[in-house]
Amino acid sequence: MTLALVLIVWQIVGPHISPIFFTYPTKIAVAFYDLTVSGDLPHYLAQSLEVMVYGLVIAVSVGISLAVLMARVRWLDWALDLAGKAESLVLIHRRDGFRAAPASVAKMKELCETLGMQFLVGQINGFEVSNGRMTEVRVTSLDGLTRRVPLDALLVFFGLSPKLGPIADWGLDLERKQLVVDTEKFETNVPGIFAVGDINLYPGKKKLILSGFHEAALAAFGATKYVFPERKIHLQYTTTSPKLHKILGVESPVFD
Repeated sequence: MTLALVLIVWQIVGPHISPIFFTYPTKIAVAFYDLTVSGDLPHYLAQSLEVMVYGLVIAVSVGISLAVLMARVRWLDWALDLAGKAESLVLIHRRDGFRAAPASVAKMKELCETLGMQFLVGQINGFEVSNGRMTEVRVTSLDGLTRRVPLDALLVFFGLSPKLGPIADWGLDLERKQLVVDTEKFETNVPGIFAVGDINLYPGKKKLILSGFHEAALAAFGATKYVFPERKIHLQYTTTSPKLHKILGVESPVFD
């Protein structure tokens, strides 16, 4: 049911976003069907795989000096996977502490001791570009010393940040740097602006992924009043609604 809910919200929101950045399930299904019928699907899949394989072969064979700017857990997984594949690997983190599995942290420290990778504590505050390519970054450590780190590629992993940026100037009700919302449709005090996930606040708020899906579903229903003001939105279920079955591209079950 959770997957079906995500697909429904995706289908509702997708058509209103530029296809350059985002598409939606029915359009993907139609394209897949057309390419399958025309026989072009293997050709386009081969093109995509070819680009990916060439990139991997060049990276491994030439040896990329790689810098990784990280913030939470996934950066460490990437770093451990890339160790030994890149000519050199430099990890850059804002502090010396890690929110990751102890075994992964131990493996990272072991690789640093054996010169399998390097680790820098600090913040990137600048970079250099030559012939349209980034060639190095400048990392300022906690002691104020700035180091120049040459690179061929930079992978950026930013974690969660409580900074609202320009949103703080939108006239929205704030409490503890979070947006106050109602629990009916998760709308802020400004009509038409909704907030779901870690950015919002309401009585009993729990920062769980499951709660985020619940908030997004109610916010989507609330937003439809602005997107389709003249249309009545009826609650439907993926188990019984032929309309949703058609959108999802599945056959409606027949009950004896």
